[in-house]
Amino acid sequence: MNNQPVRYKILSILKENNQIFTSGEEISKTFNLSRTAIWKHIQELKKEGYEIFSVPKKGYQIQKSPDVLTEEEVSRYLKTTDFARDYCYYVSLGSTNTIAKQIAESSNAPEGTVIVAEEQTEGKGRMGRQWVSLKNKGIYMSIITRPKIPINRAPQITLMLATVVARFISNHYHVPAKIKWPNDILIHQKKVCGILVEMSSDLDSIHYAILGIGINLNQTAGELNMIENQHYMPTSIRNETDIVVNRRVCFANLLLELERAYQAFIENGFTAFKDLWEEYAYSIGKEITVHTHSSIIQGTLLGITDQGALSLVGKDGETQVIYSGEIVL
Repeated sequence: MNNQPVRYKILSILKENNQIFTSGEEISKTFNLSRTAIWKHIQELKKEGYEIFSVPKKGYQIQKSPDVLTEEEVSRYLKTTDFARDYCYYVSLGSTNTIAKQIAESSNAPEGTVIVAEEQTEGKGRMGRQWVSLKNKGIYMSIITRPKIPINRAPQITLMLATVVARFISNHYHVPAKIKWPNDILIHQKKVCGILVEMSSDLDSIHYAILGIGINLNQTAGELNMIENQHYMPTSIRNETDIVVNRRVCFANLLLELERAYQAFIENGFTAFKDLWEEYAYSIGKEITVHTHSSIIQGTLLGITDQGALSLVGKDGETQVIYSGEIVL
């Protein structure tokens, strides 16, 4: 709080007083600033989208806050212990994962540092694909983690995240979210969320893992139709439910579930998530096509192994285990 800009300290006072007018003189005394200086800070808040009434001899009253994911706006909802203890907010940037890697490599950023942006101009998915991140319409974030787990467990992080996000979307918004192995979340075969885990490691340990998550929340049908992507048909929570999602509440609730799941994964491994993953999996028991780096494999999806590899049975009755690849719709 002490490191906050003055305008956000003023904002906190206005929010605490809610619908009651707060006099400029009272604010001036609190911060030992002139009333002109207070007025300038109020103007800065208005530029950021806050609707603040000012009435002579009565003072200032906040009417409405903008739909943004600044630390000032999300802090009241956060219930996490480690995730978002360090919080980096951007109105616009290329990619949250790119910034997260720079922070993780150039500083001693603690585990749980969150990087969030209102829009990404160079959002990315697996294999260098584009992830379109419309401004103020979704959650685009990366979490810096430093998992103390064997390197062979690293691929399971993506599967754990997918499980948590699919469950979260299904439970909170009552839509049939499904996991398309390894990292996409679908609703009615349209992509609502992408997950990208990037890491730095050596043969013995993981230096850091960046957990990148992008979720479409409030994009309209018209906005989605303007997104050109040959790899998936996009959708959003709003498009599927006609509900305008409170992004701050969604962000805080999701972050809490991610933190709890991450801690459980570190302590107990992927076994605790395997059955849940299969519950939300796309096309369990159905014929699927999987593209690997060297071949195209078809078969009936059985599920995943305890290690997180895809398990399917071919037409010849032979079971195959696939550790890397992608299910193609």
